[in-house]
Amino acid sequence: MPAAARGVKECIRGREGYRQRERRMRKVHILIADESALMRRGVAVLLERERAWQICAEAESPRLAVAQARRLRPTVSIVSLESVVQRCALIKQLAAAAPRTQVLVLTNDETPHGLRDALMLGARGYLLRSEADRNLVPAIHALSNLRPYVSPGVSQLLIDAFLRGPRGTHRSVLTVREQEVLRLLAQGRSVKEIASELDLSAKTVEAHRANISNKLGARSLADLVRCAIRHGIVDA
Repeated sequence: MPAAARGVKECIRGREGYRQRERRMRKVHILIADESALMRRGVAVLLERERAWQICAEAESPRLAVAQARRLRPTVSIVSLESVVQRCALIKQLAAAAPRTQVLVLTNDETPHGLRDALMLGARGYLLRSEADRNLVPAIHALSNLRPYVSPGVSQLLIDAFLRGPRGTHRSVLTVREQEVLRLLAQGRSVKEIASELDLSAKTVEAHRANISNKLGARSLADLVRCAIRHGIVDA
């Protein structure tokens, strides 16, 4: 094939690859569920920073949120209801209506109980409203890549409670570095992000993560919460 023809073909292939990557980036669709139109608008404004994301629907009631999730199958559903009862019910309903949708709870509840209930019902992310301006975008990034995310403030309380454990059992089996890695994992950080923050190689972080899993038997954030409850570290 002549060089010119090869060049044209490679150029076309490059454009097609760019379009495919662009299409993949556009596939992050977000549903916002909150009774307040002002709150929904505020969340949408924070997400407008990411041009690849699209607000596919807004819902002012749990019933509408479930119907839209079932019809649109969003990548992430943000649940920001004030009522604890309605919030918990909606998380459970969304998990049933759209199992592949990642549910992010946006709340003022910074207790381990609130986090535990949300995760047990099917949420994959938990973010405090007070941290939304700086952490909402990272939370959506984490969930859209199938990684859990927990507000740094809440995850710190949870991990500290877990590490204290009965007679300090759990703290004693983890090294200081493993404790640092565990905290960052609980915040939904990727291996690459943890490696950068702790000045380690990705391979070393992967090794720490494997050691933590083996020592604690907790292979996900939800497992960590269940284990903490089972051992009485967090009240049921």
